[in-house]
Formats: sequence, C-alpha cells, structure tokens
Amino acid sequence: MCPTPLLVYLVLGGVEHRDSFNYPDGSEGEPAWFAEVGWEVRGGQMVAETRGRTFAILQSVPHGRKVTAEVVLTVAERKPGQWATAGLAIRRDEANYWHLALVEAPESEGRRHYVELQEMLDGHWLAQVDRAKLSATSNVGTDFAWQYNRPYRLRIVLTPEGIEGAVSELDGTVRSRRGYQFDNQAVTSGQPALDNDGFVSRFDDVAVTVGEPVDPPPKPVPTIKPYVLQGFDAIRGKATGFFHPEQINGTWWLIDPTGRGFYMIGTDHISYHVHWCEKLGYAPYHRNMQAKYGTEAAWADAVARQLERWGFNTLPANHSPLLRYRRFAHILWLGWGSGFSSVEDIVPKTTWTGLPNVFSPQWAKYCDKLARLHCAPNRNDPWGIGYFIDNELEWYGKIHRPWGVFVEAWKKPATHSAKQAWVKFVREQGGDIERFNRCWGTRLASFDDLLGNTAPGTPQSDAAHEMAHRFLRLVAEQYFRIAAEAIRRHDPNHLILGCRFAGDAPDIWDIAGTYCDIVSLNTYPRIDVDRGIPPSLVEFLRERHAKCGRPMMITEWSFPALDAGLPCQHGAGMRVDTQVQKTRCFEFYQTLLFSLPFMVGSNYFMWVDEPAEGIHHAFPEDSNYGLVNVLGEPYKLLTEACARLNLRVYELHRAGRVETASPPKPAGWVTAEPKRSSATQSGSVELSVGAMRMELPHTGRACRITLGDHLLGTFTGLIHQQAGQDFWVVSDQAALVGLSHADGVVVADLMLRFGIPEGSGPRTDDKSRGSDQGGPASRRYRAGWRLRIPTGQVRTPFFASECLWVENTDSHPWDLAEVFHWVDPSVGGSPTDDQPDGPDVPNYYLPAAGWADRKVGLGIGATYLPDSAYTCRYWRDPAGGIHSDLCLSVHRRLGPGELYSVSAPPVFVFAYQAKEPGALASSAREVMQGAFAE
Repeated sequence: MCPTPLLVYLVLGGVEHRDSFNYPDGSEGEPAWFAEVGWEVRGGQMVAETRGRTFAILQSVPHGRKVTAEVVLTVAERKPGQWATAGLAIRRDEANYWHLALVEAPESEGRRHYVELQEMLDGHWLAQVDRAKLSATSNVGTDFAWQYNRPYRLRIVLTPEGIEGAVSELDGTVRSRRGYQFDNQAVTSGQPALDNDGFVSRFDDVAVTVGEPVDPPPKPVPTIKPYVLQGFDAIRGKATGFFHPEQINGTWWLIDPTGRGFYMIGTDHISYHVHWCEKLGYAPYHRNMQAKYGTEAAWADAVARQLERWGFNTLPANHSPLLRYRRFAHILWLGWGSGFSSVEDIVPKTTWTGLPNVFSPQWAKYCDKLARLHCAPNRNDPWGIGYFIDNELEWYGKIHRPWGVFVEAWKKPATHSAKQAWVKFVREQGGDIERFNRCWGTRLASFDDLLGNTAPGTPQSDAAHEMAHRFLRLVAEQYFRIAAEAIRRHDPNHLILGCRFAGDAPDIWDIAGTYCDIVSLNTYPRIDVDRGIPPSLVEFLRERHAKCGRPMMITEWSFPALDAGLPCQHGAGMRVDTQVQKTRCFEFYQTLLFSLPFMVGSNYFMWVDEPAEGIHHAFPEDSNYGLVNVLGEPYKLLTEACARLNLRVYELHRAGRVETASPPKPAGWVTAEPKRSSATQSGSVELSVGAMRMELPHTGRACRITLGDHLLGTFTGLIHQQAGQDFWVVSDQAALVGLSHADGVVVADLMLRFGIPEGSGPRTDDKSRGSDQGGPASRRYRAGWRLRIPTGQVRTPFFASECLWVENTDSHPWDLAEVFHWVDPSVGGSPTDDQPDGPDVPNYYLPAAGWADRKVGLGIGATYLPDSAYTCRYWRDPAGGIHSDLCLSVHRRLGPGELYSVSAPPVFVFAYQAKEPGALASSAREVMQGAFAE
C-alpha cells in the first residue's frame, strides 16, 4: 500500500489541501488530480512535459471565491517552440482562468525570463488588459529573471476584491508580485490547477485553502431542438437519426438524420474572437464586432442570418457554439494528433503541427480520455455531423519527402518508444545489416547499432524507399486505428471525417479510408482565372478518391485578392488581382466540388480576413481569405456568388457534369520536330528574335541575352540535387551541340555539364544565384536542353526552353529534386538595380515572373502554360541574393549512369519594356499568344 499522498480537511468555511505527490510513478495523481495530457508523477513530483498549454486540475477541492494556492515549481528544461510558460492557475473552466507563471520569450526576443499574471476570460487571452481593464496593483519584480533548475514558490490569492500572485525563493524572499483589483468583469472564482506549455517542469508541495465554496460552472448541455434542416427530398437514404454517407446511383451523398440527401457547405473560423494579432496585441475583428454588437450572442444572431442568406448549411472548423441549433449542422474539432505531438512526437511540433508518437503507450490512453470528455457528451446530438481528428499533420516529416517520417523516427534517442518501434520494424524487413547499409548509405556494424544511431542516411535505392513507405503505413495504421476506436467506443453515432491532409498525403489514403467515414483534404489549387478548372486538378482529386475508396470533402480552399489592401504575403492560395477574379475562381471551384460525384462537402477558407499586420511572428499570415473584412463588411461580389451558387448545390451534385478548361494548343513551331542537327559549332552562335539577341555558347556556362545595346542577363539550366543535403547546381559548361531549323523556328540543342574534377576542392560560387552549395558533396551530371527561337515577327521577343533529360554521371546515386530554367539577370549590365517585377506575393495567378531595372526601363522574364507542373517566383532574399525560381518538381532517384527523360511543356523566356506598371503581365500574354493557337 502506498503512503497517503495528500491531506484534505475541512476548515472554518472551506477546505484545506496538502499534496506531496507520493503516488506511484507513472500515475497522474488520480483521484485527487485530473491531468490532461503530458503529466505524470515521477519520484514524488508531478512532472509536466508539454508544448501547448495543458492543466493538472485539483478536483478534490471545490470551486471557491476565496482561494489561496501555493506550489514549489522547478523548470528543468525547454522544449522546442516559441513562448514557454509554467505555473499555478485558478481555473473556472477551460475558457476562464487566471495563471501565475514563469515565462520564457522566444528566440526573437532573446529568450528573456519574466513573470506574468494573466487572465483567460470567455476564451479571450490577456483579457485583463484588452477587455476587463482591471486596475493593476502591487506590481513589483515582473521582469525577474528566474533560472532553470532552481525551485521557486508560487503563491496565488483570489478574493472577491481581486487577485494577487507572487514568486519567492524558498527562504521566503519575494522576487515578483503582481495583482489586479476587480473593478470590471473578470474570473472571480475557480479551482486550483497547475499548467505548463513548452517546458519540462517539476511541481511539488502543493498547499491550498478554498473558502466560500461555490458550485462549479455547469457543463454546457445545449438544449437540442428537434432536427429541422431541409435536406434534398429527391434523394432518399436510411433515416437513422444521424448523418451518414450513402452511395446512390454511383454518386456519394451525405444522408441527414431524416433520410434526405445533404451536402455540407461551410466556411472556416466563424468565430467572434478571430484572429489574434501579436503586433497589435488584440484581435481587430473581435474588437470591431464587440463595438458593433456588444455581445457574442448578438453577433451570432446577425452572422447566422448572413450565413443562411448566402446558402451555407454547415458550421465547420473553429465556429462559435452560439451559432449551433439554428439552420446549420455542425462539425466538431478534436486535434488529438497535434495535441499529443506537444508531449510525445515522431515529427516534432515546432511552428507547425508535428506528428504524434503513435507507438507511445500513452497514445491510446490519451485518445480514450479525450473521447470520453469530448465525444461521449455529443453522442445523441442529431445536428452534429462528426469529428475532424486533426488538421495538417506532417506526414512528410520536416524534410517534406515521402520518407520523412522514417528518418524522423531514426533521429530519436534509444529510449524513445518510436525509435524502439522503428528498430523492431527495420529488423523485421529481412536481410542483413549490409543490405540496410546499401539502402541508406550507412556503415553500421550490426542492427544493434541502430538503436543509438541518430544520424539518418538518405535512401539509396528503390528498396530503401519501399522500406520507408512500409514504416509510414505502420505509423498511419496506428494513428487512424487507435483514434477511430476511441471515438467509436464513446460515440458510435457520428462520423469520423479524417485528419484534413495538407494539400496531399503520401500513400496512406487507403488506410485513412479504412478508418474514416469521409476523408478530408485541404487544397489550394491553381486554376485558370479566365478559362476555369484545369483537367489536371480533376484528375488529382479523382486519383485520391480512388485510393481512399471513401467519399471526400475539401476542408480548406481560397483565392486571396490583392485589391483588398492586405499584404497577402503569407498563407496558402493562388493570389489574384481583384475581387472580380476571386469571385470567378470561387464559382469555378465551388461548381467543381458540387459536381464531383464523390465529394460530399466543401468548406471555404474562411469567414473573415486575417489582420494586415499578420497573426504571429511564427505564423505571420496576412491574407484576404474572408467572406467579410475585419470590420465585418461583406465582400459583395463574393457573397452574392455564394448566394447564387450554394443554393444550386443539389441540382449540380445530382447532375454530376464536370466541366474543365480546354488547354490552349501550342503553335506548330513549339512542337515541330527539328531536322537533323548540324555538327557542333566551332564557336559561339548569335541568333536574333526581333531586337533580342541570344549568344549560344560553344563552351561556357550560359546563353547571353541582350536587347538592343543593353545586356539583360544570362540563361541556363540548374539542377536541384539531394545527396545528403540540398544542392542547387548550375552547370559548369553549356555547349552548343546542334543547330537546325523547323517550321518558323531555329532549334538549338545544348549539352549542360557539371563536374568537379577529383581533388579540386569545393566550389565557391554565390549560392543565392543558383550555384552549388556544398562543394564535393554535390554530384556530377549532364542534361540535354533544347531552345526554340522563332524566326517570324513577334511583338515581344522570346524563345522557348525545354529540359529533355538529366543524367547522373557520378559514381554515387543522388535524388533529382527539381529542374530549374534559370534566368540570371544583369539588366543594363548589372544586377544591382534589378528587382522582381509584378506583385511580390507567393503563388500569383499569372504564370509569369520577371526581373526589371526601372532606371533602364527594361526587363527579362519567363512564362509557362498555366496547367503545367511548374512553380514560379522571382525574389530577393534579405541579403539581396537573386532567386529565379521557375522549376519543375521531379523527385526521382538516379543511380550512377541513369538517365531521366523529362516530360514537361516548354517555358518561354522574353525581353520586355519595363517602364510602365503591368508591362510584365501584358508582355507575358503577348508571348502566350505567339506560342499558343486558340
């Protein structure tokens, strides 16, 4: 029998509690404590290891209006992340509490240490500053620079008049004291709790006194009205009392509780409190809505009327609960994988979501605990559709490659359960350690060395890729199975709606389809603003459906417009110029999603714009995603399109007519086969296109391009290699190996080479201008390039560029990640004044980019077919380095002597007059008119 770990006894008008945590190691202090995630007793202390704030709540004492709580806290170490806190709280519920904490600022603020006393009120953080305007009292020593591995006593005192918190040395010396007088709305009662976010912290010697006990806040039990939403009468399925999918005549439908057809139409983040802005110190939309409506309830009434008028019928991710049980079904958010990766991860949760350690013995326990808390209370609600398990987990690891999760597990220490599972998996793959070494480029003596090895190799063969693939599938099986079993154990009536894959996922779609009722995907497509949906987008979605075998829903998509006045520098989505274009793209894509027979839901991203100042330095999104702006004003064109189109959803879904844009046909000279090439030239060859001249090298590194008397720059190929690290490698030589003529075009064939003679040492080129980044570790290659120079009259002079093949001429394998068509600008003779032309935003809709020197009034640019696999952005890094990133993603392993044939349409490089705004766009359009026949 273990010793009694605590003392709880009645005192006059209240309860006292002492706890020295003499519980068995591995327990969570139950039954006195209710711990969320990342807490356990070790050696007579409560230890927290979390990223993301979680609580251990002292549930053995009542809530009170007079609460005094003390704890001895030692912060042992920092976990990766931004802000970190550990402290003592008085907690009414998850949305209402005070906490006194030791704080470490992020690296950007010098990792400074200080003490805070902050309030969460109605889900609003820093409420004592932004909302309550409480009178501050007793503020001394708030900048106290506490130390790691030094114990401090934290004491927090709540009375009906106010709150005070103090941090002291164990000898009683007060280091910091803060307080607030309650002269406005505030959290004025609660229950003691410990909290932690981003630290490994040790808590001990709790002492609590609770006076004037009060009833805890009632758990919200909504008055669930009878389900009254009007589904689609022409489609009838089983009336089960809950939503479920059925396939009827080859088309997937969601069937509502009454047995009628239903299609989910939602918009994300319909919340009174979005979006907090770090630079402003408040959420501008929330502040504006508070001034306009006064209360969240009044705001919800107005927003519900707007949503209904615009044809939305579902409340998806991050919606206000006050909007429920009106004219909308709703979806609940769990976030289990991301939450658990704050405690135990395979892929670390840093600025993104991570991937949970699904091999941890705590993973199943964690899922079951949260399912009991969050799913069981909803099991009888007919208005609820189901649950998103997560959002955008890092299934490709930090390296964004299909083998990323494999190498992340490899990096773990020997004591980590994911590393142990990984080693067990590798042993079971068959073969000896030499086979493993050949697969991964390692030199291990035995499998016993794997456990302590934390330096991953890179895949050297198809067998290595297959090994990593099987391990990833094992991880996915653990993740989906355990989460799904927990949900269905506590709520068998509602749907599992997937984990909202980010853009795409590795080959785990079938596993998701096995355990999920509907598979969800966030995807921000590129479409043709004028023509509509490219066929490749439809093919992509159909392929994913075929892999998962389940109905699908798109849970984020958008097209930010630059005329809203927001920077639109950060975040996903194809940028367009105007609200007219944004609305047109909305109509194209929403029509597609309604028409695809396997889609059952579309959630537009999102309700309101992000702040112009960005959200957070680690998440600086600042884009025009909203149906409304931060003043709550609707974007009229867009919301009118919603009202028109959303009301046609059942007509479009039943008809199932998918329309795509017909791609333009290339002009004859773009595809004409050249006649036999002439022999290699004895010197450089100069060709002209209008006023643009191209000097093609016999031996050299690049093609020199001029316009009139002005140099514009050079052009060549660049290869992005992965050989243990990333290398962007410009050719050493660009030799003209053939010259011929075809219909209206001169065809020049170039041989590009890169090779470092043995023993020559590292290269020293400026890496920002596209050269090799790593010296001898980069690998030798050859590449065939074809340039087509039109001989007819053109308004904008240009030529076409194709990469035909890439060959590994090295003695080692390497990964061909990308192929670049590389423009190195020197407009007017120098790159000093060359700047990216056009809007300096990511993912601009116009498939073109350029470098312009406004003083000279000239530019050099490139464009390409919209529905091709290229990505393009010309930009300068903070150090001024030049990046002409027009590239084709390949990701193909090349063994020694292996040649990869590139299959991609040409890009077009052009010269233009750059004196007027919009010159790049108009010139790119003229080039496309010359290259393609409508």
